[in-house]
Amino acid sequence: MSHPQAYHTSCRTGLGGHSGFQFNAASAAIGADMLAALAATHAGYHAPRDCPSAPTPEQLASFPVSLKCLAVEGRPVVSQTMYVGREYRGSGGEQDAGRFGNYFSHIVLGAGPPEPFVGARQPEPFDGLLPIELWRAPHWQTTESSTPELPELGTLAPGTCSLQWALTLLDGELRAWRGPVLDATLAAVTGGPRVVLIESDVERAAAWVAWVCYALAPDLADSLSFSTFEGQPRYAHELHLCVTTPGCDAAFADYEHGRDVVVLAPASTAAPATNTLYARVMAELAEHGADAVAEAPRAASRTAEAGGPSDAAATHDTAATHDTRTTHDAGAMHDAAAGVAVVERRGAKLAVLTSRVGLAREEDVVAVLDVLIELIGEGRWELAQAAAEVLPGATADEQTLRAWWRTYDAARARTAAPARALCDQALARLLAAPALPPDLPEVPSSTPTTPSPQALASWLGIVERTQPPARAEAIAGGIRLGLIGCNVAVDRRVARAVCEAIAEPSMTATVAQLADDPQREAIVAHILDRLAAAAFADEGALRTLRDLLAHPALDDAPTRFAAGAQTFETRCVWESLRVQTRPEALHDALTALIPIAVHEGRGDDVGRLYGRSGPVGATDHLALLEAYEALGAAPAARDIESALQALADTSLFDVGRGEGLTEALRRTVSPTAYDPVHLWANPVFLAWIAAIRLPPRTRLTKWASCVDRAAGGHAAGGRAAGGQLSDARYGELRELAGRAGAAALIDEAGAGEDEGADYAEGMAQLAAVFGASWPAAAARGLEHELDLTADPAQLLAGVFVVWSSLPLGRCDLVHEALPQVVAPMSARTVGAVERWLRDGELAEWARWLERHPPDGRISKTVSRLRRREDGSR
Repeated sequence: MSHPQAYHTSCRTGLGGHSGFQFNAASAAIGADMLAALAATHAGYHAPRDCPSAPTPEQLASFPVSLKCLAVEGRPVVSQTMYVGREYRGSGGEQDAGRFGNYFSHIVLGAGPPEPFVGARQPEPFDGLLPIELWRAPHWQTTESSTPELPELGTLAPGTCSLQWALTLLDGELRAWRGPVLDATLAAVTGGPRVVLIESDVERAAAWVAWVCYALAPDLADSLSFSTFEGQPRYAHELHLCVTTPGCDAAFADYEHGRDVVVLAPASTAAPATNTLYARVMAELAEHGADAVAEAPRAASRTAEAGGPSDAAATHDTAATHDTRTTHDAGAMHDAAAGVAVVERRGAKLAVLTSRVGLAREEDVVAVLDVLIELIGEGRWELAQAAAEVLPGATADEQTLRAWWRTYDAARARTAAPARALCDQALARLLAAPALPPDLPEVPSSTPTTPSPQALASWLGIVERTQPPARAEAIAGGIRLGLIGCNVAVDRRVARAVCEAIAEPSMTATVAQLADDPQREAIVAHILDRLAAAAFADEGALRTLRDLLAHPALDDAPTRFAAGAQTFETRCVWESLRVQTRPEALHDALTALIPIAVHEGRGDDVGRLYGRSGPVGATDHLALLEAYEALGAAPAARDIESALQALADTSLFDVGRGEGLTEALRRTVSPTAYDPVHLWANPVFLAWIAAIRLPPRTRLTKWASCVDRAAGGHAAGGRAAGGQLSDARYGELRELAGRAGAAALIDEAGAGEDEGADYAEGMAQLAAVFGASWPAAAARGLEHELDLTADPAQLLAGVFVVWSSLPLGRCDLVHEALPQVVAPMSARTVGAVERWLRDGELAEWARWLERHPPDGRISKTVSRLRRREDGSR
C-alpha cells in the first residue's frame, strides 16, 4: 500500500507560490481541493501559554506533540504537528533570524477507497495499525522538502506506542482514571459530548489516547477522532477526544459542561465513578495486564441489538452527527440516547463473555439480559445461566421486568434441555414482581419448553391464596406467562379458581384470555357452558356471558360452542350471541336452529334467537320466514302473527321494507296449507298485497276488491290488534287508492270499451269503500301523477274526458275532485288543455271551466272557447 503525504509549515517557497504558511510539498495524488481541506483540519499549532516564547532547542523537545486522527472528505487521515520555533529554516538545518511561532505539520492519508470513515471500518487504512500506534513512528518529518513533490509513503511502521506502554505510563494513582476516561470517550464516540483531557506530560497525553483506542471495540476505535494535543481545545469541535495542557485555555462556560464537552483533569482532581459497565469491565481487565485487555474488545464488537439494527450502524449514525456537531437540542438528545444504547449493549456483551457480570449494577440488567437472549439463540446455555445467576435481583423497574420476560420467552421457545432451568430462573424473578406491565405479549402455552412442575406450583399457590377481587389479575399474569395448558392437574385447579370468582367483573377479561389458546379449551368450556345453560331463562347470566364475549379473544366462541350445544336452549343462546357479533350469520343460525326446534316441539321459541322479545321489524321477520322457506318448513303461528304485526307497524308507502315480508308470507303460508291465522282474510296482509301490486293498465276492479276487503278491517281509533288496519294504515291505503285511480286512467286513454267499463266499475267500488273522503283522495292521487308527467295539460285533458264519461251516482269525480286539482293551476297550463281536446270535448271543457273557473274567475280560455262556439253557429 502507499500513502500520499504533505508538509505544511511557514517557508520561503512552497506550493502557494509565496513565503509564509503554506504547503511546502505534497504527493501528486493530492488535489488542490483536498489540500485546502487538509490545511483547514490538520495544519496549525497553538503553543501553551506557559511554554517559553523563545525556546532553546532543548526546550523545543518538551513542547506537546499533536498526533491527530480525523477523516477529511471521507478519507482517513493522520498527522503529526510539532512546534519548530522560528520561520524559514536555514540551510543545513540551521535556524535563521525568522520569527518564533512556526510549526511543521506532516500529513499522511490512509489507504482505501474514499468512503465514509466514521462508524464503518475501512480495509486497513494504515496497514493494520491503529492511528495512535503511529506515535513517534519513523516516517514523521519536521524539516522542509527541497522539492515540491513528495513521494508516497510505503508500508507504515509503528512507533513507540503499545498497550503495555500505555498501561505503564498510566499506573499508580492514574489507574483510577482509566475507567472514567474510557467512560467519557465511549459517550463521545457514540453521540455524546466531546472530551477534553488535561495532561501536562507529552508521553502520557499519547498514553491516554492509546488506552482508549485499545480498550474500545475495533469498530468504535476506527470511528474515534482524536488529537494528542490541541492548543485551543475550546474550538476543537470536530474531535471526540483531544488532550491539552494546563497552560491552554480550557475554561468552558458552565452550560457547556456535560452538554457539549466533558473536561477531565487526571493529575489535579479525584477520579469520578465509572458509570458504564463496559468501562468498569475494561478497567478491571487492565488490572490483570495487557494480555487480559488485548482480546476483550473484539468480543463486544458489532453486537446486534435484539429486534433492532446493529450498534455498529447506530454508532455510524450517532458519530456522523457528532462530527457535524449540530446544536439543535432535539437532535442532541436523540444522539445521546442512541449512544447510551450502544454503550450499554457493548458493556453487557463484554461482561458476559469475560465472565464479569458481577460488575453489573441494577441499571445494567436490561442490557445483560438482551445479551443472554442472544446466547440462548446461539445455544450457549452454560454461559447464559452463569450470567443470569449473578445478576442483581431487584425487578421493580419496569424495563428490567420486560427484559426478564424476554429472557423467559426466549428460553421457552428453545428445545434444549438446559432451557428449563433458565426458564424457571426468569419465571421466579417475574413472579416476585408486584405486577407485570399490562401490555406484555402473551407467551403461548404450547412452547417447546415449559416451566418445571415446581415452578408451576409456585404460581398456583399465589392464585389460590389471592382473594376473588384480585384473583383475576393473578390468573391473567399466568396466562400472559403461558402457565395454563402446561399441566393438566394445575389446569383443573385453575378452572375451579376461575369459577369461584366468576361474579367478579375483572374475571371476564381473564376468561377472554383463557380462550385464546386451544390448550385452554377445557377450562373455557367449563365456564362458558355453565353460563349458557342458565342464560336462556336467566337474563343476568346472559349479560355475564355477553360481557365475556365482548373481548376479542372470545370472538369466535359463539360459533365454536354453538356447534357443540346439546339442547335447544343452549343452541339458541349461542346462535343468538353469534348473530349479535356477526349479523351476516343470521340465516345460517336460523336454518341450524329451526330443525332442532321442530324436533323438540319448540317452534314458538325460534324467535328467541333475536332476544327475549323476539323479532323486531319487517327485516327481522323476513329473515325468519326465508329460513323457514329454505328448509321447506311451515312457520309457527306465533311467527306469522308477529310478522303481520310488523307489517301493521310499517307504512304502506315504505314498499322497500314491507314488500319482501309480504311476499315471504305469501310463499310460506299458502291458503292450501295449514293457515292458523287465515292469512288471505287478514286486512293487514291484503292492504300490503294492494300496496305492492298497484293495478296495471285497466285491471282496477280486481284490485279495488282487494282494497275493499282490506279496508273492511279498519279499526277506527288508532293502532289496532288482531290484524286490523290502524287509522294510519287505513289513511295510507286510501291515498294509494287515489294514486291507483289516477295512474290507471293514464293507460285508459287508449282503452277499449270493456277496459273502460272495468275502470268505471273499479272507481265506483273505491268510491263506495272510502265514501265522502274519496273525491279528495282521488284529487291528491291526480296531483301526484301531474307532478310526475312531462305535459300536465295532456294528462289533464285525458282525465277530463275519462272522468266525464264515468256513470253518475256513487261519485261525480269530474265536478267533486277535478276542481280541487285545476283551481290552483296557472292560466297558461289550463289554456293548454284545449290543444288535446276534440271539438265536442272543447265545448264541454268550456262549460266546465265556467262552472269551475281557475282561481275563482272566468279565464281567457273560457272567453276564447265561447267565441269559437258562437262563431260555429
